[in-house]
Amino acid sequence: MEPAETRSPADDFQDQARARVFDRLGDLAAVFPQLETAPDPHWDEGLSEQDAAFAHAILNAAVRHWRCLSFLLNLRLKTPLEQTDPSIAGVLLGAGAQILFLDRVPPHAAVDSAVDFARFIGAKPGVCGMINAVLRRLTELPQRDREGKLLRVPWKFTQDHIPLGGGEALALKFAVFPPEKGPRLATVTSHPPGLIARWLEQFGPEQTVKLAEHTLCTPPTVLNVEHARSPLPDGWLGPHTDPNARVWIGPPGNLRAFLASRPDVWVQDATSAEACRILGPLGLNPRVIVDLCAGRGTKTRQLASMYPEATVLASDTDESRLEDLRRSVCPHHPKVRPVVADMVSDAAYRAGRADLVLLDVPCSNTGVLARRAEAKHRASSLQLERLTALQRDLIQKARNMLAPGGVILYSTCSIDPDENQMQAEFIRSLGFELRASKATMPHSGWAPGEGGGKVSTYRDGGFAAALRMFG
Repeated sequence: MEPAETRSPADDFQDQARARVFDRLGDLAAVFPQLETAPDPHWDEGLSEQDAAFAHAILNAAVRHWRCLSFLLNLRLKTPLEQTDPSIAGVLLGAGAQILFLDRVPPHAAVDSAVDFARFIGAKPGVCGMINAVLRRLTELPQRDREGKLLRVPWKFTQDHIPLGGGEALALKFAVFPPEKGPRLATVTSHPPGLIARWLEQFGPEQTVKLAEHTLCTPPTVLNVEHARSPLPDGWLGPHTDPNARVWIGPPGNLRAFLASRPDVWVQDATSAEACRILGPLGLNPRVIVDLCAGRGTKTRQLASMYPEATVLASDTDESRLEDLRRSVCPHHPKVRPVVADMVSDAAYRAGRADLVLLDVPCSNTGVLARRAEAKHRASSLQLERLTALQRDLIQKARNMLAPGGVILYSTCSIDPDENQMQAEFIRSLGFELRASKATMPHSGWAPGEGGGKVSTYRDGGFAAALRMFG
């Protein structure tokens, strides 16, 4: 018997785009800051293309600016947002995101729809009145131009600017943010205070400001074209400072069809691609490669293209990711073999032990927070301890799969030394020689306050190290 379809009260609300995103943000508020664990990944199914785009714009703005929105809402809330019923918190965050970050939404429409939805899901009159009052006060906060549009100005690190990424800021009528620079930076860029404090200690004030603002920018879609077997089309692919990369500048709706027609080209930031390229000077000719944390198979595909004679055993703990890999990579790379995580060690021994193990390990994602806005909210010392312990377990597992003289390629999309240089040093202590390494900080092509920027220079942050086992 098929399970009964689960319906939400939002399914019957007239404004489906806003209803779905209010509902979704309520789910997220219930688990914040662990946003990845929120339920219903198919929350936008059934929406028209236009409604889905609108709902995602609200959701993305709310998640990217969550802590800043929470701070501003708490200025008027008697009960802090964190202690408010999650369904009501979701309404406040969704409406606040529209008021402050979506130019084309009339403020009164954002307020009215929030109150109507709260009433629709059974909120008491007093709660609806509170929502109305708090949101109307929020509409009075940003400066607007003569046409009523939100006033965007070059960002200055002041108490009345909300940075938007790309060097721009939303100008406020009042200085509302904390006077102390560390807490203010954490608030206006929506980072946990502990993460900002850690960056200040590791990188200093100037670099920390750049890192924090970078997480608010909109990253371009970068393609790896190093292994393209035929000329690339004009018009849809822009230049990148990495000669093996291009920036997608064509219609967003055409990207999927383009990639389906060109299996020799795939989405991969230049920093991610460089992780595998540091192997080049080592002169490897591997017979067996293990990709121990293959994910969706981006680096799997890259290694299969670099070493077409090698058998590539691609493993992951998530079966859905392996299934994606089977569909998208294996038809074009017949020597790639997806292997469930519990069986990869046995598979490596049967294949003759590995000459190369790629460890693209789970990490804090601090180099890609512009792409993974939800990840910055999870950042904490406890998370870092858990991740570094997991990384060391995977390193030990990789070492046991290697043939004598084999190579571990360790990579992350993190900028944290504990996950990068210190882990490379741990591998070296196990009887390895460091042969190559590269650390890259996120780069957006602009500096705070400058505005503009060039997508051709965009890079994620990340780290890679190649280490050869003695013997």
